[in-house]
Amino acid sequence: MIYTSDETKIEKYPNIKNYFELFKDKLINRAEANENKYSWFRLQRPRRQELFDAPEKIVVPYRAPENRFSYDPFQCYNDGGDIRVIVPKKETFVDLKYILAILNSKTINYYYKFIGRPKGDVFEYFVEPLSKIPIHKIDFSNQSDKSKHDELIMLVNSLTLSH
Repeated sequence: MIYTSDETKIEKYPNIKNYFELFKDKLINRAEANENKYSWFRLQRPRRQELFDAPEKIVVPYRAPENRFSYDPFQCYNDGGDIRVIVPKKETFVDLKYILAILNSKTINYYYKFIGRPKGDVFEYFVEPLSKIPIHKIDFSNQSDKSKHDELIMLVNSLTLSH
């Protein structure tokens, strides 16, 4: 995905502009672009750019039959549509892979059935129920805590690097 906003100086990116020009007829005919309310090359409804630009994030489908969290270290996904993202606050020191391991655990999947919003055979992944998931804060001075943390990180690394 190419993140563009009204502030994007499209002339500074000739290759992107040339690519977008191939689809200009369709892009300019989108709601509100055809009324000049925003630039023809802009994302129609851009989400928060800092979420898109985050160097790493956890991605989850808006609706899924079970927890399906994944790790994105490539700035591939934006928040919105059928995808939600989790990005730690800058002042938070937390390893996203540790959180990812917890979120994808069978225990949390079971727990989410009680706190999540069912929608037919699937669950919706919104901020409110996601914020209720208990994540143990690691005490890195406690060897047992640190060891469990490191083990989860190694497990996630082995899964993400092998696929």
